[in-house]
Amino acid sequence: MTRPGWLSFSPDGKFLAVAGGKEIKLLQVQDGKLAMTLVGHNNNVFSVAFSPDGKTLASAGADRTVKLWDISGSSGKELVSMPGHTQQIFEVAFSPDGKTLASTSFDGSIKLWEVPGGKLLSSLQAPKGYAVRLAFSPDSKTLASANSDLTVRLWEIPGGKVLKSWQAHEYTLSEIAFSPDGKTIATASYDKTIKLWDSNSTKDSGTLLGHAELPSLLEFSPDSNLLISGSQDGIIKFWSVNTKKELSNTTTEQTGGLLTLALSSDGKLLATAHPDSIIKVWELVKE
Repeated sequence: MTRPGWLSFSPDGKFLAVAGGKEIKLLQVQDGKLAMTLVGHNNNVFSVAFSPDGKTLASAGADRTVKLWDISGSSGKELVSMPGHTQQIFEVAFSPDGKTLASTSFDGSIKLWEVPGGKLLSSLQAPKGYAVRLAFSPDSKTLASANSDLTVRLWEIPGGKVLKSWQAHEYTLSEIAFSPDGKTIATASYDKTIKLWDSNSTKDSGTLLGHAELPSLLEFSPDSNLLISGSQDGIIKFWSVNTKKELSNTTTEQTGGLLTLALSSDGKLLATAHPDSIIKVWELVKE
């Protein structure tokens, strides 16, 4: 399942959702043509995420609302708008079973919403700070949050109990990802490192060194053996999760920098977005 952000692949890999300003555009991956434009937010959209069945898109941003959109047809109808956060929202993420949507905000709360109705299930509040990024475990029973107080927290879903919490880095965290097999959590930080953690014991299982600038984007391959990282200087690196080493001859430099990236669910396509408003789609595995 592709990670949420303001660039996201549909589960079938046929569409890319791109947040740009107040609008969300759905682009056909094959030819780059516009399939649909979703209009309804009154301020910038920061995060979009497809539901696991690909029929619904979630979005959120500076207007402090979470929205669900019907994208199963061609209308792009807004299904529900969920107010509740008091400050801008960083990210929305669907649970892999599609039953829960999580959102995180500058207001310090993580809110869990029922899908598809949009009912607020619970509001999780950390002791201090706020969650910068979110990632669900593949069984949908745990939500991992990368927090502004340098910690990672594992929350029980749907109850919201903090299962585990630990300091992950010496500097602010920028990203978090759960491996598809559920065994590993990856975190990135302003200290320019990426760390891997055993999701059961929360023990440090390796540090990945090599980025010269902030690594702010992380994606696991579907088989959990590969981690893709992107940094603000436009460098994309590919790492072996088993050896904790960068794979040879895989570093890619994107001219003009890198804003975000997304990996398709089958791991064959990588989409990258750049400051010059260009979106590129790369084939990682040839048929």
